[in-house]
Amino acid sequence: MKYFSLMLLFVGLFACKTQKSQVLPAKTTTVEPSTEISEKNSMQNIELAKNQTQKYGIKFIQPENWKTDYEDLKSINRKGEIMSLESAYTDTLNQARIQFVFHPGKNGIKIYKYKIKNLSKTGKLIKIDGKQAVKTTEILRYNGKGMPIEPPLIRTKISLLVNEGELDIIYTGKENDKNFNRFIQGIKMIECNK
Repeated sequence: MKYFSLMLLFVGLFACKTQKSQVLPAKTTTVEPSTEISEKNSMQNIELAKNQTQKYGIKFIQPENWKTDYEDLKSINRKGEIMSLESAYTDTLNQARIQFVFHPGKNGIKIYKYKIKNLSKTGKLIKIDGKQAVKTTEILRYNGKGMPIEPPLIRTKISLLVNEGELDIIYTGKENDKNFNRFIQGIKMIECNK
């Protein structure tokens, strides 16, 4: 009985090997390229729409590699008025930090005007969606405790006037990021409906 089962095993293995070496006839299918492309484009558009975010008076595509640290953290004064809203993200590709700091109302407009009036040597005027914005860059060599940061970090701050206040978009990383610059250029302003 043992020999018979061993013989069946060898015959089964031999049959399996010869079956794999045989050429199978190719299946032919016809796919119209135009429908395949349009389906692909529609899937990309769905993904873009899914990642599209409207926040603080702007509209943007949030990259998939951004991990949310916190959103809409409020800073409130003694009168109970919201002085700022803040959201922060970490770029998982390069561990850079992206912050949105929004100052609503007249106070935010004053902050923006102050930045324009006191534009420093490190700042310059740029355009975002046809609107004026202030871009400043600084190198962070020490942390809050006075310890040196190796390698130093680069902080880029984009300040813009939106419908209901002033918005700072702050990028802190080890180097200037081309993807962040493309992200900034892709921002669209949202018109306020009054």
